[in-house]
Amino acid sequence: MDYRSMLANFPSGTEKTFFIREVGNSEEKFNVLLELALYEKDPLAWRAAWILDGSDEHCPGLALHHISRIVQHLPVLESNSTLRSLLRLLCRYDIPEDDQGLLIDRCFSYMVSELYPVAVKVHAMQIIYNHVRLYPELKDELRMVIEDQAENNTVGFKARGKRIMQQLENLTGQQTVPRPEIHFILYKPAVPGNVGAAARAIKTMGFSHLRLIDPCDHLGKEALMLAHGAREILESARVFSSFEEAVADLDLVVSTTAKGRSAKYDYHSSRELLSLLENKQPHLGKTGILFGTEESGLPNQLILQSDLAMSIPMAIEYPSINLAQSVMITAYELSPLNQLAKPGKLLSKSGEGWGELKNQARQLLVDTGIPAGSPLFHRIMERMATLGVNDIPLFLSVIKKINNTL
Repeated sequence: MDYRSMLANFPSGTEKTFFIREVGNSEEKFNVLLELALYEKDPLAWRAAWILDGSDEHCPGLALHHISRIVQHLPVLESNSTLRSLLRLLCRYDIPEDDQGLLIDRCFSYMVSELYPVAVKVHAMQIIYNHVRLYPELKDELRMVIEDQAENNTVGFKARGKRIMQQLENLTGQQTVPRPEIHFILYKPAVPGNVGAAARAIKTMGFSHLRLIDPCDHLGKEALMLAHGAREILESARVFSSFEEAVADLDLVVSTTAKGRSAKYDYHSSRELLSLLENKQPHLGKTGILFGTEESGLPNQLILQSDLAMSIPMAIEYPSINLAQSVMITAYELSPLNQLAKPGKLLSKSGEGWGELKNQARQLLVDTGIPAGSPLFHRIMERMATLGVNDIPLFLSVIKKINNTL
């Protein structure tokens, strides 16, 4: 479709709705419009940006992998109308850490300059506020700028400023709880379509990290077709040759399996997984959810090496759900993590989390004569994996005391 020609004569609300439906959740079409918004002149640029914002609002996450590019291009934008739409879009996203400084500086510039309209200023205000939880020192600066600008500004600016000021007051005394970073791991997947469908499920639920252990052709035609709008998840997937390599940097590994396996004593329902992870915040960083092969699932040895085992409740044992369905259900159960507090710094005084506790506990068990790999060793580690956030500092202190007496 020739968007350039279609945008030449525009723009009613009806036509905007047509464009948004036309773009749908297509990464390719979104990218074409982004090129027009960033590199063309008005009116083509602002019309394309207007559609981009509407399309992303209609299909949340569509702009996820373009955020850095948009931020980096802001300083050279000549159109305030384009800038307004792109800032509105950015308000909905967590900004990559490397781009946060540039974006915050630009937004303060937009707020204090007379060159920018109120619509740009209020979106800039919102973006700065979104970062206050990460950088509390911004709170006083944002408050001063709002107070200074509100005196001679429009009713719209004053209304948004008043709301932001109230939200800043409500933040007083609150602490930021970071989210665990979820990595979906597929062990030796044999069907490319399942890998593609799993990637789509991951993206649909707001996640972006996929790891593959000795996979099939995950970038082939079948996988890309089933991914349907999640191509970047497949292309950015990390590929490993072994389980040990795939989980080396993870704090917690949860294996998924059917009940009745002998590798673990406890099998937690997928419905419990969210609370198990939330109970470890803010001490939990990277978490891996491990899925087995389509034919036989996970080997007992890998379940044994995982920290926790999880199963998905089913009304009947057969027919079982397939790999992509398992990923979708698990991602859905964990999706509330994406609506919790924004990422922030650890609240722990020591900065030590679950990963540190796990390493110290393993070493202590070996030092006290409980060999790694023994049934007792695995049972203790399995039960420790259920500890909550308030237990972790306590057990770290206990281990420290024990080590001092050995």
